Amino acid sequence: MNLENIKTYEDICKIDGVDPIKSLPYPNATDSEETAVNSFAKVIRINRVLNDGWKPDWNNYEERKYYPWFDMEDYEGQSGAGFSCNYYVYGRAYSAVGSRLVYKTREIAEFAGQTFLEEYKCFMK
Repeated sequence: MNLENIKTYEDICKIDGVDPIKSLPYPNATDSEETAVNSFAKVIRINRVLNDGWKPDWNNYEERKYYPWFDMEDYEGQSGAGFSCNYYVYGRAYSAVGSRLVYKTREIAEFAGQTFLEEYKCFMK
């Protein structure tokens, strides 16, 4: 998959063949909880599309699994100002994140965390 052609969630939806709004659990989100659920659905779709069919083997201790790691600290009292994707951690057969959210390579995890920072931020905060 050529990551250079992917810039937005709409690009992900085009690859996946779905409408970016109609495919969400709450196409007309009315509160912050519905918006967070939509964001989680977006991150799941992003992960699936970027992994291009790869699924982690949780019984394989040698297979590395990667995920973006986010700094969610508040800086100078500004809530959320510190949310950034700053480094990447890999796991083997254990995970500190949901198994739906790991990537097959560090490069893809880095790309996802940086390109889709707002989607991650919305569902995590």
